[in-house]
Amino acid sequence: MLKEMTHFLRYGTHSEKDFFLGESAITSYDAAIINANMVAYTPKAMAAFALKLKRPFFIDPQTHAFQHGFEFLVNKNGDPKQSIKNLATSYGNPISGAIESGQSVNVSDFDSVSKRKDFIDNVIKFQSDTVHNIVTTGTDSEYVNFALRDESSGLSRDNITPAGVVAPYFYIDNTDELPVSINKQFILESLSTLKEKKTPLVAQLVISKNALSDEVFRKKIIEIYTALPVETVFIWVDDFDEAEVSEESLRNFKELVVGLASKGKKVVNLYGGYFSILLTKLESGLSGVCHGMEYGESRKVVPVGGGLPRAKYYFRPLHKRLAAEDFLRIIRGNAGWREGSKNKEFASKVCDCKMCEDLEQFTETQTYEVKSKNGTRRGETSTAAAKEHSLEHYLINKKKEFDFVRDNNLSVLIEDLKKSSETYLSTAGDVNVDHLERWIKILT
Repeated sequence: MLKEMTHFLRYGTHSEKDFFLGESAITSYDAAIINANMVAYTPKAMAAFALKLKRPFFIDPQTHAFQHGFEFLVNKNGDPKQSIKNLATSYGNPISGAIESGQSVNVSDFDSVSKRKDFIDNVIKFQSDTVHNIVTTGTDSEYVNFALRDESSGLSRDNITPAGVVAPYFYIDNTDELPVSINKQFILESLSTLKEKKTPLVAQLVISKNALSDEVFRKKIIEIYTALPVETVFIWVDDFDEAEVSEESLRNFKELVVGLASKGKKVVNLYGGYFSILLTKLESGLSGVCHGMEYGESRKVVPVGGGLPRAKYYFRPLHKRLAAEDFLRIIRGNAGWREGSKNKEFASKVCDCKMCEDLEQFTETQTYEVKSKNGTRRGETSTAAAKEHSLEHYLINKKKEFDFVRDNNLSVLIEDLKKSSETYLSTAGDVNVDHLERWIKILT
């Protein structure tokens, strides 16, 4: 189903469409992952996207979302978000009933075969049929078929169903074995449902850092998931920023990956950065790494609100996004680097992309106001132009990272980390370099 070292890109919003389908995106990734709430909210738009994508894609069913507090599923008025309502309707009871009554579901709601069966069937059907049916049997199918006959339309019917179906899953927050047991049953019973469809099934493991840190529990997880008759396991460790987490957390993560992969599983990190890309070089390592648009190398399972994010500069030698002041400090420490990629040394050591010809664009900001019942909150955020500038640069550099890792052995890659650590320690500071030392320890 997957080739080795698959570069996944997560489709987060329709505003990102051009980065997936535009000229600059043609060779920058291998496959896409789409969140189910997007498909539920705008199914026709997602069908149009799939017709143009021409790459394998998977739909994350996001079943874990319904187990958290109901307050995470509502809009500002306290009503369930429309995408959540649509998804709950598609999945049926007990999800739809819980949403209608203003509650979240309990893992124990699925502790019997009868409670799981219809739910599993609905989750699988949603992934397999939603896009396919719009294209082939929906009210717009005649128009779509007409457009497909036009070779200049850029549409293709070859990619209107996912490359695999993801079994329902719940978040494993602690060492409670109930969600693990339910997840196991979801996977085994999903296999029975898929027999007729002959579609590959993917297991998804979503776990907290705390649960992962328990050695006995971690080994139990590895034992259970390696025994399952599936080829691919998607993993997501809650709020796992590879440049920020401890050496112990990195080691626990590596042990999880190696434990699963050593038994023949293809393991994909759904939210990963350069450390995860490096783990594809292990004999029993990752088979794929997914990231989103600049902010998607780590993600909290339960979303937390905050101010508008500022664009940062992705500094590839350190494999990290740098705040403006940190990036400018490095620039000031190297003569001629203010010219960006127009400077030969900067172009060879940092980045030669077109965006880097104008470094000032990365730091352009504007003020904003957010009004609420508590008053008006003011702040400063990056301009739309700065965000787009930063994002294009980021995607180019992620492709370069994947290519660099593919083309070199692990010893060369580790030496490159050591060199970057030594070169930029004085100008970037410990806080922006220490993660490289942690990565080196884990990989050697």
